[in-house]
Parts: sequence; structure tokens; C-alpha cells
Amino acid sequence: MRRAPKLISFFVVSVLLALADQVTKLAVVAHFALGESLTIIPGFFNLTYYRNRGGAFGMLAGLPPIWGRLFFIVVTLAALGFVFYLYRFNPPQTRWGRAALYMISGGGLGNLVDRVAYGEVIDFVLIYFRGFFWPAFNLADSCITVGVAFLAVDLFRNPQGEPPGDELIGGLVRGSSDGHTP
Repeated sequence: MRRAPKLISFFVVSVLLALADQVTKLAVVAHFALGESLTIIPGFFNLTYYRNRGGAFGMLAGLPPIWGRLFFIVVTLAALGFVFYLYRFNPPQTRWGRAALYMISGGGLGNLVDRVAYGEVIDFVLIYFRGFFWPAFNLADSCITVGVAFLAVDLFRNPQGEPPGDELIGGLVRGSSDGHTP
């Protein structure tokens, strides 16, 4: 039987990640003009202040501003609701799975704040090599991406979830019916 997860840790970690995202974005806005760039690693990594009205990779950025803003707020709220539902009613049994949901939730909250406040998301991390430029992103996007990767790895490694901690430790079964541990 699964134990209900502690919701306080879910909310605290999610809010702390969203707060970290907002602090980095505020620092960029305070120190850069829109479009301004600072090279960190020549030929590979810049801090560059962008704004993205669209979704991932700028998808749907051409929507009329009010409709785009409304669309992305509703989609983000639905995604956050789904992540909360998973955590509350079908929680991952592994640390990786729980960390994944924390990260996805925190990243979603961070970008939601931007959508509500500005109608677009502040991006500032620009990775590139020669003529190839990865679309700019931010800490919230990184949290979402890494969280989804963690969740995928967790689902492939543990499709049934981890056994409860008392039953399996280092491959050895504890608490056998005869009272002896193998």
C-alpha cells in the first residue's frame, strides 16, 4: 500500500525553484537591455536577454498577444494541476521520480509568473556552436527539461516503482518470516 506523500515538501521545493528562477530573471532584467548579450564561454555560451511570447522553441509566438497569453496560462495551470495530481494520488516511489515532479512544478510556476506578469517569458541562456544556436532558455525551462528526463529515466528503470524501504536493501531481503536475514 502506498503512503500519501507529504504535500508540504512538494510545495516548498516547487516554490523555492520558482523563486530561484525569478531571482535569476530579475537579475538579467536589472543588468541587461533587451537583446544585450554577455559572452561567458566564447563560441559556446552567452547570457542574452530575450523575451518569448510563445511556448518551447517559440512555438505559437505568432498568436495575438491576449490569446497567446491566455492560452499559455491555461495550459500551464492544467499541466501544474496534472503534476500535482500525480504527486498526490499516484506518487512516484523513487527519489528520482519525486524530484522530477518537484522540478517540473517549480519550473512551471516560474514561467507562469512571467506569463501572468509580462505576457511572455524572460529567457537569457544562449548555447551555440558555430552556426547552430539552441533557442534561448531560463532556469525554469531547465528545471522542466531535467525533471521530464528524470521522470522518463525513473519510469524506464522502475516501471512498478521501488519496493518499500524495509523490504529491499542493497538487493537483500529483510525481515523474512523465519526471523533470519539471508
